[in-house]
Amino acid sequence: MSKKTISDFSELVGLGVDPIHVEILEKFAAFKGRVIKGGREFGGNKYPEIPADGIVSAPHRLHNLIRGVYTNQSDKLAQSITSHPKSKWGKEVFHEDDDHWTINYDFGKKYRFPSNIESLRKCYDDGIPIGVIFNLSHGVNKILGLGQVEKVRGTKFKIVPFIPSSKIEEETKEIAYKYEKQRRQRKDYSSNVKEITILARA
Repeated sequence: MSKKTISDFSELVGLGVDPIHVEILEKFAAFKGRVIKGGREFGGNKYPEIPADGIVSAPHRLHNLIRGVYTNQSDKLAQSITSHPKSKWGKEVFHEDDDHWTINYDFGKKYRFPSNIESLRKCYDDGIPIGVIFNLSHGVNKILGLGQVEKVRGTKFKIVPFIPSSKIEEETKEIAYKYEKQRRQRKDYSSNVKEITILARA
C-alpha cells in the first residue's frame, strides 16, 4: 500500500501539492461516473484549456489525451491517467464496476518514459491520488474518479480506487452540488457528457 493516505483535500496542500492540482483532483472526484465524448471537456491537446469554473479556479486541463500519464509542465506529480481495456502490453484494466477496478499499468521493459514513471512513483511515495479516465471506445471516455497507486515493481504500477474518508465524500458532494447549481444559474445545459448523478438527473 502507499505509505500515506489523506483524510481531506486541504491536507494535500499541506503536503506541498499545488492548490490548482488539488482542485483538479476534486473535479475528478466530483465527475466520477461521467461519460465524455471528444476531447474538449478534458482540455485535450487539440483544444484550448478549460476555463476556470465552479471547481477549478484557473484555466486547466484534466488530461491532454496524448500519453497515458498526464503531468502538468509545472508539476512533478502525475495528475491523471488514461486506461484502456487492451494495450500493446496486454490487458491493462480489470473493470467490474465504477467502485471495483484494477489498472496494471506497464511502461514496458525499455524504460521509455522516465519522467512519467517518476511522476507516478512520487504519487505512490507521497500517497497522492490521481484522476483516472477509462477509455470505452474511440473518442469516448469515462471518468472513474480518483485512483491510488497501490504497488510499484520496476516499470509496473498497480492502481486501485482511492477510498475516500467520510470527510472527503462530504466535500465531493458539496463540490458537485455547487458546480451543477452554478451551471443551472448560467442556464448552461450544453454539454456532451452523460450525467449519472442524482443531482444532474433532477
